[in-house]
Amino acid sequence: MNITENNNLLVQFMLKHNDITFNVFSGHVHQEFYKRINNVCFYTSPSTCYQFEAQSDNFNVDRSLSNGYRVISLHGNTLTTNVIRL
Repeated sequence: MNITENNNLLVQFMLKHNDITFNVFSGHVHQEFYKRINNVCFYTSPSTCYQFEAQSDNFNVDRSLSNGYRVISLHGNTLTTNVIRL
């Protein structure tokens, strides 16, 4: 399955299996983001370089946020995640 071309199929598959919590992580978006839709949690990670302003029509650097990264920890069936700013 090509996720780029068939992303609706992937989301439909995850929502259909609502007895499982899915965690989807993505990087290289220069913003921290989290959204939960039913049983699917979506995370993006900040860049280790510049951060871009959220909800902007143009690529503007957000100088109020420092660079950072996301730490993901798995402990059995438990997931924790923190964003560390440098």
